[in-house]
Amino acid sequence: MQFLLNKINKTPPSRTVLRDRGKDHSYGELAQLIEIESGWMKRNTPDSSVVLIQSENSLAFIASVIAALNTGRSALPSLDIKESYLRNEDGQPVILENPAYLRWTSGSVNAPKLAVIESKAIEERILLAEPALDIHSHDHILWMMPMADHFLVSILLYLHCGAAITILNDNNDHDFSSISILYGTPFAYQHLINRLPDHGSLLQPRLALIAGEAVPEYLRRKLIDQTGCSLTSLWGMIEIGIVASCHTSQSGLRHPLRVGPPVPGYDFRLDPVTILGKEYKEILIKGEGFFSGYLTEGNLMKPPLEDGYFRTNDIGQMCDEGEIILQGRKAHAVMIENEAFLAQELEAASLCHPEVMSCRVPLATTITHPILEYITPTESSLLPHQLMEFCEIQLDRSLKSLHFRQVETIPRALSGKVNRLK
Repeated sequence: MQFLLNKINKTPPSRTVLRDRGKDHSYGELAQLIEIESGWMKRNTPDSSVVLIQSENSLAFIASVIAALNTGRSALPSLDIKESYLRNEDGQPVILENPAYLRWTSGSVNAPKLAVIESKAIEERILLAEPALDIHSHDHILWMMPMADHFLVSILLYLHCGAAITILNDNNDHDFSSISILYGTPFAYQHLINRLPDHGSLLQPRLALIAGEAVPEYLRRKLIDQTGCSLTSLWGMIEIGIVASCHTSQSGLRHPLRVGPPVPGYDFRLDPVTILGKEYKEILIKGEGFFSGYLTEGNLMKPPLEDGYFRTNDIGQMCDEGEIILQGRKAHAVMIENEAFLAQELEAASLCHPEVMSCRVPLATTITHPILEYITPTESSLLPHQLMEFCEIQLDRSLKSLHFRQVETIPRALSGKVNRLK
């Protein structure tokens, strides 16, 4: 992590690094706080140990993570965690060979796991993402998500570039006039848009980055109307980093799960796979910045690679323009009219409708009696049968056995992603 610390120390100390609740913090203040935290960790924690860090959006969180990695320790945001994860078979604290950032996987396929991303992989991810995302020192990013969930190729990337970050909170004292980049999940963008009528004219970003989920057509249009900026979709995963990006158009429908071509430095491979009797293709990825493995019951389990490729469990296809369109997760299949569909395929079809804000196919229901729940704006008159007919056109399939149900809320995980398992 010395490479990042060198960048921070070379950035003019008076430059703003973080604006939180109306107060500006400088790069000089961050450097000083990292030094203080580093000294505390050296005095109070064993070498190469895992340090639990209070998970919050703050300068202290950023400084603590960098301090842990820079002193040869590993950083883990202190979310709900079993003590056994951090102890070996003898009951002793886990000691990792190299400093790393530990991050929970989403648990969308199996139970959540602790992914271990070492400092070398973090540096590789940042250096690959910097030219792909076009971040500069004069940029000012509006941050709309939990830092613990999106940190390595976002917060640390912005620091590496010498940019400034403003944390979006519930106060109404934000100065949007200096914001040049937005970053968030679709859920975070929806929260922002609900606040924009009073500030929309002041918010004119050059770049709007969106990650984590499919992009609703409703959201794409709304953001253009209120800020004049179209969205750039990012696709990545905890185990690998940001591997694809796609700029959406100002006009016309786009596929909600179109994630673009691979970021230079990554190679994709599509392998045939059969799901409930239907042929799909699974995405395998090869490149730099890979994680070291999963920490399970005190043991580091190396990632299973095939000729250097990582199986993502994501199903997708390559369009004529050489861009990847995701179709869903391998484990998220349902049966409709005796044909297999992935939950995200069905959700993407409904999210093409300009009046659908969010939706999900709950996987707690049986795969033979699927439901699609959806949310619309209060002024919408979209009825379930109308959305079904729209989706049938999108997919060119009969969906008579898929039950469409309008709801007021969609369950979400702490990260803001749709929770299909609840």
